[in-house]
Order: sequence, then C-alpha cells, then structure tokens
Amino acid sequence: MKKLLLLKKITFLFMLALLFSGPLSAQTKLVFITDTAKMAQGPGEDVPNDTLISEQHIIDMFIEDGYDVTVMQFPPELSTADQSVIDMLNEPDLIYIGRPVPSVTFQDPHKTAWNELIAPIVTENMWALRNSRMNWFNTTNISSDAAVEDSAIINAMLEDPDDEVFDGLEDLFEDLDITDSIPFWYGQWDCINPEDPGNGTVMAVLAGGEPCWVRFLDGDEFYSGSLDYPEGERVYFGLGHDNSSQPPQFYSRLTEVSKEIFLREAARLSGHDRGGTGVKEVNYGAVASKVYFNPVTQNLVVEMVNLNKVEVLDITGKLVYTALAKSNKLFVDLGFVESGIYLVRLIDNNNKISINKIKK
Repeated sequence: MKKLLLLKKITFLFMLALLFSGPLSAQTKLVFITDTAKMAQGPGEDVPNDTLISEQHIIDMFIEDGYDVTVMQFPPELSTADQSVIDMLNEPDLIYIGRPVPSVTFQDPHKTAWNELIAPIVTENMWALRNSRMNWFNTTNISSDAAVEDSAIINAMLEDPDDEVFDGLEDLFEDLDITDSIPFWYGQWDCINPEDPGNGTVMAVLAGGEPCWVRFLDGDEFYSGSLDYPEGERVYFGLGHDNSSQPPQFYSRLTEVSKEIFLREAARLSGHDRGGTGVKEVNYGAVASKVYFNPVTQNLVVEMVNLNKVEVLDITGKLVYTALAKSNKLFVDLGFVESGIYLVRLIDNNNKISINKIKK
C-alpha cells in the first residue's frame, strides 16, 4: 500500500512539473540542400578577419541556433523524383538551398515541383531564382562587383525598420541605426537585378537599388504574368560571390548584424524557438561513424572509413581540437577540455561529413 501511495505521489509531482514547465516542443527541423562535394571546402588562409562563412559554417550557425539539421545532396530531377524525396522535402520546418547547387537544378521541367513544396524556403542562390529557373524574379540579370576589396563593408537599406524581426536589434549592436544603412556584406558580391521585384515584399536593398532580401507569401504569384506560385513562404536573403576561379567561392559573407537578422528571419519562417541550447543531433546521410569514450571520459575514440580529419567544437561553435587522421581510427585525448557538451565532426577523404554529439 505504501509503495502504491508513493507511486501515485511521484506520478502527481511529475504531472505537476509538466503543467508548470509549459508545453514540450520538438526540435525545429531544417533540410540544408547543397552540393556536399563543395560543402567542406575551406575559405583559405588569406581571408581577412574571418569574414567568410563557408557552407559548413552556415550549417554550424543553424546548429548553434538550435536547429535539427539534415544535410541533403541536391536532387537533380525533382519532377521525376521518388515520392519519398518529395515527402522528405515537405516534412521539415524550413529548407535552406545553398549556393553550390547548380541553377539548372531548378529549371523546367523541375521548377514546378520546387515551387509546389509546402515547406518554407530561404536561399541566397539568386541564380536559382531567375525567370529561366524557379521564376521568383522576372529577370535573368545578375549585378556584380568584383573590384571591391575583400574587407570592404557593403551596406544595405532596410525598407521597413518597424518589422518585428528588428525588435531589440539596436540594443545588440553598438551604434547601429536601423533607420540608416546597416552593414550587410563583406567584399565582392553578386546580386539578383530585377527590373521589378513583382509581388514580393522587399525588405532590404543595396545602394544601387538591388534587392538583397525579399519575402514571397505562399499562394501569391511571384510577379504578374509569371504563372508560378509558391505553395509555402519563400525568402531570398543575401548576396553571392562567384567572381574568382580561386577560393573563396560559394561563400556567404554576411556581417554579424545581417547574420543575426538572417537567423531571426529563419526563425520567423520556421516558427523556431531561439531559446534552445543549440546542441542538436545532425544527420549527414549515410556516413557511418563511431565516437565513444574509452575507458572513461578522457580518451575519445573515433572511427570512420577513409577518415581524414577530426574536429571537436564546444557548445558555442569554437574549435577546441583538430587533427589529421592516418588511419580509420583515431584516439583523441580530451583531458584538457572542461566537462560539457561537444560536437565531434569527422571528415573523410571525399569530404563527406559525420557529426556526433558527446558529453564529457
């Protein structure tokens, strides 16, 4: 009888804790579409002030912000893709399309299938948005400035500083005035150059009037006469950089201000709660790996076929350990790091990646 009363008391306290802790929420799911062969390419040692953010760094940015990220090699023929691929793209809370994805991926006969996806999409891949591709903008033109220095700051003007995305933004950045221009980009850039943004809501433009942030509502024709309609909300955010045959290419150069705005916009699209810890499991497809401690919590063992490199990052995304592997198995002494949550990133010889979460 006493055990039964104790069990009932524990059950009652558990239900009470649930009641006062608020609703339990699932992780926000994000599918990151890219060319995985280019995703891990580094920005190079000559990059000033670490201003270049690779595709991998954008993934890390989403992870640190609390998203459950699945990296997906771009499907080249979505119009004839298996239903399981369509289901996978309709299931997440948000889709991000990376710059390395070739724009021909989105042309007829595949553009309709992309526009019919119900998941919201955000991208800076303006080449995929031209009227010969997904048809968000009535143009094939791309503005470009390859002459500007890498360290130069490219400013943008906000069209609606009263939008809720900017609430409290000036408190985070000293001397920021969102009614004036904001630092949006570093160095060389490419940008969509439509004669008319159509039915999209322009949120930010460059000095020459080129839009660098545009929202499209689901169900609204992209522009009059386009005959193309998004089934989910769409956002074009950012610029591009394809001006050199040498790295860095395909890298986002958002400033700290525009990165914060971008994450707020992504959260608005996906309904993401940015109050999480940012430590999430990440699925990088069929890349088998093992990560475990042996014998206790100091010596980490990592295993992966064709293992090339191991990186350990702390909860803030700071790299605390890196090493090149000479075999498929590597022993890592983590006795020097403090107890906590870490991400272990394994990269093989083909630049395929596996990320594992550990607790020391």
